Formats: sequence, C-alpha cells, structure tokens
Amino acid sequence: MKTYYFLIVFFLSTGLFFTSCDSDDDDFNIEDFKEVSLEGEDLSCISEGQNELGKITKLSGEIIFHKVKDADTEIVLIKDNKGLTYIPCGLPKEYEKEGLKVIFSGTNYGPDPAAFYAYTPTGGFLKLTSLWVHK
Repeated sequence: MKTYYFLIVFFLSTGLFFTSCDSDDDDFNIEDFKEVSLEGEDLSCISEGQNELGKITKLSGEIIFHKVKDADTEIVLIKDNKGLTYIPCGLPKEYEKEGLKVIFSGTNYGPDPAAFYAYTPTGGFLKLTSLWVHK
C-alpha cells in the first residue's frame, strides 16, 4: 500500500514540476526593443584563464548596479529573468542605466581561478554578442 502512495505522490509531484518550469522568456516581445550596435566596444575583458561555460541566446533581463561590500564602488550587471547576474563585457556606457530592460545574447565564462574578484556574478562573465534595449 505504501508503494502505491509513493507512486501517486511521485507522479503528481513530477507533473507539477514540469508544468511549473515553463520558460519566462515568453514574457517579452522583441518588437518592443531596438537592437544596439556593439561595434567598437571593448570585448577584451575575458582573460585566457576563464573557461567558456556556454552560449546565451536572447535572454531577457535588466541592467542593475551592485554595491561592492567594503569598497566605494558599484559594478554594472545584467540580471536575467531567473535572477542570475552577469558582468557584461562590451556593454556600451550609454546603456548602463539602472532598471533598463534588455534582451541579450553572448558567450558565458566562469571566473579565472588565478584571479581575485571583489564580486563573482551568479551567472558568470558575459561577452556580449548582441543586445536589444527597451524602446
């Protein structure tokens, strides 16, 4: 009898898990955004010691600022729709605006094991390949 209860609970919880994990990226309409030229931006902020973690394609998010503890500085980040943060490489200065809604693509890198970071982003270091900003 316990086996039947276990199976029922297992299948119900599995069904709830898969129905609750739909992508949040459907909440944006690309037509509400304009593509930004990244030509001429400095993309040399990724070091040789940083391993590529993967590619990101058209993920929605926003620009945020993070105050570094024990320092008098803020870091510009992109926070995606799932709450992960990225340090963007190649973000034009004019789009470093708190709360600016963006859609971004790029190559994601982990930290360099030989480097010290005052802040390590939860999503990684992002070399931008395309960027759309909310109109």
